[in-house]
Amino acid sequence: PSPVSPSRPPRADKKLSTMWMAYYLLLGELGVCALLMTLSYLPKIVQRPIFNLISSINFAYVQQIVIAIIAALAAMLAHSLQTAAKHHHPHGDVEMSHKDKQFHDNKRLRAERNSYICFGCLFLFLCIVQLYILLKKLIQLQKETELKDSKHAVLEKQVKNNKDNAGLVEVAKALDKGEGKGKGGEGGGDFKAENEALRKEVASLKEEKKRLENQLIIIENNAKGEAGDDGLRKRK
Repeated sequence: PSPVSPSRPPRADKKLSTMWMAYYLLLGELGVCALLMTLSYLPKIVQRPIFNLISSINFAYVQQIVIAIIAALAAMLAHSLQTAAKHHHPHGDVEMSHKDKQFHDNKRLRAERNSYICFGCLFLFLCIVQLYILLKKLIQLQKETELKDSKHAVLEKQVKNNKDNAGLVEVAKALDKGEGKGKGGEGGGDFKAENEALRKEVASLKEEKKRLENQLIIIENNAKGEAGDDGLRKRK
């Protein structure tokens, strides 16, 4: 009869499946870590959904889950190191047979391999956690900066409008006052001439203001275009 190969113990299958899970976890962590580290070099259309995803990760027990994963990886690392130390033996031992030495060597090498995998998983997981924390703070700072800039622009526009309106109101009051004095008959011709001069001056000031605003818009558009060109050159 043909010899029947002995079946592998279920405990070995369980340990093997656990290490394969750690191996795939290591590969996944490498991909996530590489993505987060190169996120600033990606275009905005790719950054926006990733930032939204990072901002949305705010469910309960996040800290407890992270601590549990770190504890599990640390326990796997400690077990692998303990197994490697257990099967470490001096090769000069005469009493030990060649088969026993080969058995211990295989166990030690597998345990050392598992310890490297567990250490890599633990290290990359800690890196991903730190990158996540830094990116979340960066997103919050960007939102606060955008909100402050929008408020500053609105306030600046209001102050500018208030100054312009105040100046026009003063000119209108002066014109009304001059017209009232002109109608009273005292130096009507002089006041009328002054009113016309003031009206012309106000009209010229309005035209000058409009021209300067147009120039300011053109300068801002040129500056934005140059900034965009510089950004494209840096990315290239």
